[in-house]
Amino acid sequence: MFGFESAAECYHRVTCKFPSMKHGADPTATKKKRREYFTKSLPHVSNIYELKRDSGGNAEAHGKGTYGTVVLGRHRVDKTNRVAVKVFKKDASDDWEYLAKREIDAVTKLKDHQNIIQIIGVYQFAACDVCMVMEFADYNLYELLSPEYNSKMWSDRQIKCIIKQLCTGVQYCHQNGIMHRDLKPENVLVTAPSGHVKLADFGMSHEHLPTAKYMRYTNHVTTQYYRAPELFLGAEFYDEAVDVWSLGCIIAEIVLGGVLFKGDVDNNPHQMELIWALCGTPITDEWPVELHKNVAQSYARSKVRRTFSKETLGATRSCASVELVDLLDRMLQIVPGKRISARGGASGPPAGVLDHPYFLTEKPLPMDPGMMIFRRVIPPAAQQPAVSQSKK
Repeated sequence: MFGFESAAECYHRVTCKFPSMKHGADPTATKKKRREYFTKSLPHVSNIYELKRDSGGNAEAHGKGTYGTVVLGRHRVDKTNRVAVKVFKKDASDDWEYLAKREIDAVTKLKDHQNIIQIIGVYQFAACDVCMVMEFADYNLYELLSPEYNSKMWSDRQIKCIIKQLCTGVQYCHQNGIMHRDLKPENVLVTAPSGHVKLADFGMSHEHLPTAKYMRYTNHVTTQYYRAPELFLGAEFYDEAVDVWSLGCIIAEIVLGGVLFKGDVDNNPHQMELIWALCGTPITDEWPVELHKNVAQSYARSKVRRTFSKETLGATRSCASVELVDLLDRMLQIVPGKRISARGGASGPPAGVLDHPYFLTEKPLPMDPGMMIFRRVIPPAAQQPAVSQSKK
């Protein structure tokens, strides 16, 4: 009625004629064709949606990321239908068209799951820009963990509800062959009043299949505080375990009320020392041969024994149960192959994150998402401006 299109229709419209980089083809010519495709074949977003604008009449940025800017809007006919519009920045990368399509591919492949942000359509934003229209979410986890919402007053059931939905979203990604590679609180959205937790910002995501053991990836992914140790060590052959590490860091942050490994900005050695201090010094022989030199150089001569526990975590809240600490211990293993799987179906026990007793048998059970209520305890005017949900 209002001109919506299904994710499948959107995917077909965007990808069916998208120029591929064929072997031997001129890269410059292919990129030109991609730009022409994006700028000529897509309808303009303003035909369907009204965008929030600043005093100068320009689209007002709600958040900024590495590959795009998020703008808020609403449907021109159904005014109650709010949306988030991600405008891909053509100057973010020399191959921004491919990066835009890759993110569109990932979100479309993960369509129709309540814990993944849903794509509504892909449109032209300006003469040379393309944008992706997505469902609107009221909060992101970074905001909810701030003093403004006093997350320390959340009940154990509320915390478990958030954690379970977060793990379910990551499981769905991995079961469908997608590594997110940028999991952090800013990229975890929460809708109201449904209380659904949704993974967002798939700009760094990449397809990964269990059979692709020799697929080379860049290790310049994931925000520093949530980056897995193998990425710091220069690994280029890695798998979904990098997401499991990030997931463990986020869960620990929910429990602790602060970042677990908060190293000095852009100081990788300091970040790694914080990891070794809690999770133990890596044993060189447990890593691939190509990483032995990097592993040996990454820590001081005195080896640190793994001291992972509720006490060393500094977890004093009641939600930091024995089972939850055990789950975190399994997720934050130094060696990626030793980490518990988010996919499920692996050898156990437990077979996967969601098969852990923390979710299956420990009381209390998670709260129903529809009962989740978040209230400000400090007026917004008294707070510093919040960091954008899309900021890298």
